[in-house]
Amino acid sequence: MTDATDGTLLWTGERYIPGTGGAQIAYEHGHRYRASLALASGRDVIDLGSGEGYGASWLSAVAASVVGVDIATDAVEHARRCYRHLPNLRFVEADACLTTLPDECADLIVCFETIEHLEDHEALIAEVDRLLRPDGVVVVSTPDKAQYDADRDQQHNEFHVHELHRHEFEALLKSKFSAMAVFGQRLVSGSLLWQLDETGGASDAQTFVSSCEEDGDNAASDLDPVYLVGVCARSAEVLQAADYGPSSYVDSGEKLIFDLVEQRVHSDTEALWNRVTHQDEEYQAELVKAREQLSTYNYELSDAREMEAAHHEHAVLLAAELRDAESALRRLRDELEHTQGQLRALQAARAASFDLRWQRQRAVEVVGRAARRDLIRATRALLRRVQVAFRLFEDRRRAD
Repeated sequence: MTDATDGTLLWTGERYIPGTGGAQIAYEHGHRYRASLALASGRDVIDLGSGEGYGASWLSAVAASVVGVDIATDAVEHARRCYRHLPNLRFVEADACLTTLPDECADLIVCFETIEHLEDHEALIAEVDRLLRPDGVVVVSTPDKAQYDADRDQQHNEFHVHELHRHEFEALLKSKFSAMAVFGQRLVSGSLLWQLDETGGASDAQTFVSSCEEDGDNAASDLDPVYLVGVCARSAEVLQAADYGPSSYVDSGEKLIFDLVEQRVHSDTEALWNRVTHQDEEYQAELVKAREQLSTYNYELSDAREMEAAHHEHAVLLAAELRDAESALRRLRDELEHTQGQLRALQAARAASFDLRWQRQRAVEVVGRAARRDLIRATRALLRRVQVAFRLFEDRRRAD
């Protein structure tokens, strides 16, 4: 991907671009090319998967000629524009598995961090075999899937199509090249101790592996490589003559330290933000739940108040009916007293008239019995109504 304004390549994570991506990736990619400079001296070189072109430009400083091959149009155009001042360097847009370059045209072929972007690894190795001269050397690098996944916390690199374990990588190289040496590469932090006169050399250096969180040291072999670098040839003699061995790529500055601190601060800030965000989401969920419960309680309270109002209204009605029953009872008592007065009047009339006693007595008895029956019936009916009203009132009061 390029910037539409000036045509420069943009950092996407697919390929390394000098000045972007941080110090770690710069050290990793830069070390592979620097370690191959001695092999490239005075030779014809092909850089498969040349990307931005910086590595091919480094090799061109010592090589007779360098051809950078990349399938990405924007990368090739960028490289041609940026490194057009180098006369022995050119860039070709082509598939690394089918370059269309002549047979046996290269003394050295480098292919760094490209094979994992391809599905057909055998086709790539076959193309390398076709392009390489009989006494040529191949240097291929790729992530070691086991350690690469562990360092990335099992997060998949979206640009990698097919990553390899060490045994798979070695088997692939051995399918075309009988002589092979495999090196491990990883970024480390530590200290350098070297002799300042000319009697000591890099080959005399010892390596100690330690951790600030542990006591004591371990052997250098205890380091697990993140990347594998395979150096291959068609014969052991050619491989032994190749100037390639263990090396260190040291930056005298402190860019990596600042990058790592910045990454740690960014990581800690992001983790804190994620934790706060998660807690806020939990609090929001609890708040929503509390609001829902409060709404439910409000509905229940409203229903209870409506029920209380209904019960109060019913109690008022029962009280009114009770007052009506008491008024009816008083009227019946008045009627009873009136009837008794009539009865007493009849009895007085009977005493006044002996002749009419029997008739009066008969009349009084008839009237009295009828009045008593009516009074008894009315009184019983009224009492039943009162009892029913009180039972209903007691039942509803207990239900409340």
